[in-house]
Amino acid sequence: AGSFLDGTTGAIALHGVGASVLSLLGIAGIVTAAAAHRANRWVVPAAVVGFLGLGLQSGMGYGRVLNIHVPLGIALFGLYLSMALLLRDQRTIERRQA
Repeated sequence: AGSFLDGTTGAIALHGVGASVLSLLGIAGIVTAAAAHRANRWVVPAAVVGFLGLGLQSGMGYGRVLNIHVPLGIALFGLYLSMALLLRDQRTIERRQA
C-alpha cells in the first residue's frame, strides 16, 4: 500500500483484494457483535460504523482520495483493535469474578 505513495502502482490490485477481504470480515464482525450484544450493547453500533467506514475506505481508495483514505484506514484499524481489546478485557474480568 505504501508503495503507491512512492509512485509505484504495481501493488494496487493486490491492495484491492485486501479491501474485498476486509469487507467480508466487516460483515463477520457485525454478525459476531450481534452475538455479543447482550453483554455489550456498544458492540453492534461500533461494528456497523466500522463496516460503513470500510465501504467509505474502499471508495476513497479507488477514487485515489488519499488525504481521506490513509487517515480513515488508521482510524478503522484503531476502532477494530479497540473493540477486540475491550471485549477481551471484559471476558477476562468476567472469568476472574466467577
